Amino acid sequence: MDLSVIIATFNRCAALKQTLASLEGMTVPSSVGWELFVADNNSSDDTPTVVEEFRRRAPMEVRYLFEARQGKSFALNAAIQQARGKIIAFTDDDVTFDPNWLASLKRGLDELDCIAVGGKIIPVWDGPLPSWFQWEGQQAVVHLDLGEKPTELNFAIGANAAFRREAFEKYGLFQTKLGVSAESAASYEDDEFGHRLIRAGEKIMYVPEAIVYHPVAPHRLTKAYFRKWFHDSGRMMIKARIWPEDTVLYAGIPRYVFRELVENLVRWPLTFDEKLRFRRELLVRRAAAGMLEGLRLRLSKK
Repeated sequence: MDLSVIIATFNRCAALKQTLASLEGMTVPSSVGWELFVADNNSSDDTPTVVEEFRRRAPMEVRYLFEARQGKSFALNAAIQQARGKIIAFTDDDVTFDPNWLASLKRGLDELDCIAVGGKIIPVWDGPLPSWFQWEGQQAVVHLDLGEKPTELNFAIGANAAFRREAFEKYGLFQTKLGVSAESAASYEDDEFGHRLIRAGEKIMYVPEAIVYHPVAPHRLTKAYFRKWFHDSGRMMIKARIWPEDTVLYAGIPRYVFRELVENLVRWPLTFDEKLRFRRELLVRRAAAGMLEGLRLRLSKK
């Protein structure tokens, strides 16, 4: 088996149905053997039926796994341990694909000197963008577009990434405390794993031809969602400990988090540009949540 594609899903059978249908149009050389692994993270909707209906007509082998432990990372790890591919690719349960997506990921790993690759993620909008929205420094709306040339990455985004199997054999699985769950809208399991590889001297490359289209649900374009995402991101950042090794820490919290909090707390009330004002508010929320999480973790060890 050359490739295993893993999709973790939870109670989104309608979106999953479209994603699976998009996989039918994948252009993969006949010499490449691949399987699809749907990891159902304790869904209570019609996900099993959707997967079974797709399996009957699918051009690839389709495998279904039920993971009762709630949390995306649990589902991903369970699937990794059963996947048979030499390359393990990950994507989301609500995307659609360029027909060359999978072949491009494989070609990237075949031709580039790296242990993992990530591809282009193009948001698909359901309406006009809010006046306060901006791209800088956020993945509340998942996106990645670094142009049309391969380049080195210092992270990985699970909506569009592929790893050589030995990445997991040598460096372990995803941290289950960092994935999307009922408690957190933000996830850092893929980012932390990417940093783990890079710290070990491995390389991750961007492959622009590997494209997925990621729909943006209306609720993700609200200030309430962005506030929650940045709050959760601040907590997960501290849990993941993905800062550089030479980072100065105060009570286990990076010094730059204190600086981010103070600078933006002072400037926020004095900023009149709508986008920048909301941006400063979000950075305050992220830094404050990170500091509280760092304090909580420190106290829990005593």
